[in-house]
Amino acid sequence: MPSLSVFAGFTIMNINKERHFGYTTIVAHRDSIKATPFGKNYFYSFPKIMSSSSYPYKITQNEFYLNASYMTRTGLRITPALHFVQVQFRKVTPVFSASLTDTAYYLASDTSWHTFEYPSASYSFTQIDTSISNYVFSLSVSKDLGNFTLELFGSVSDFDGINQAQVGTSISWYPFGNTSLYGTSTAVLVFNNSRQRMVYEQSLGFRMSRNTWLTGFATFGNLDLYNEKNAYIVYNQPDPVTFRSGLDLLILIGNHLEIDLMYRYYTKEFQTLQYVSGDPPVPLISKQRFSNQSIIGGLKWKF
Repeated sequence: MPSLSVFAGFTIMNINKERHFGYTTIVAHRDSIKATPFGKNYFYSFPKIMSSSSYPYKITQNEFYLNASYMTRTGLRITPALHFVQVQFRKVTPVFSASLTDTAYYLASDTSWHTFEYPSASYSFTQIDTSISNYVFSLSVSKDLGNFTLELFGSVSDFDGINQAQVGTSISWYPFGNTSLYGTSTAVLVFNNSRQRMVYEQSLGFRMSRNTWLTGFATFGNLDLYNEKNAYIVYNQPDPVTFRSGLDLLILIGNHLEIDLMYRYYTKEFQTLQYVSGDPPVPLISKQRFSNQSIIGGLKWKF
């Protein structure tokens, strides 16, 4: 319709991953047995043994996305959107045991065996097939005001029992009233488990030639379970993105062919869990960061 447009999409994605566990166990090493008039005594040392286990698994993610954009007579564009995500994977969980037993001595008078307990750390692992259904609902309102476009938006989501809400605003500026030069500033407030954080993004683009545009951007803030572009993109990765930047190159050839080339740089954060000495051992969580890059290219044909 002249004032209403609808977009729908479906995606199936498979990712092969592997989970690694490194751990230390304490075992009782029998050093000697001493015979006495009353029986036998057993003597031990307790060396530490480093072990590791790896479990490969696959993540399958099915997604359905739907939005509708309605333009009012006053020039107000209203866009509700729904993004449904179903994730299937095999969950691996370590099970910790705190103590073990071994033989202490043998009593000849009644032919009885006696044991003792010693602090240790032994692990077993359980694997459970898991399926999780998640959703994001968003609503945005935008309006052109001269050479500016102002947008207000918000969303609510549920991912693996974690409820999150976002509210934000963006302002785009076209100094010459066209796409020869343009920039967008975005600020988003994220509410997650009674905590708040801010996400900022700044982009700047210009027309390199008659049919070529280049846009660069940088995003600051933790993107854990973050969504953008009317909930079209959702960051539900195991390792949260804490910074990203990129360049987009768009080339139009004729009236139908479009060439896209995108570069992305990400800084991500992951957690390591370590048990330190204690009775029982105390879990210690530490955070570390790493970065990766990607180049994406695509062709689009417009009929």
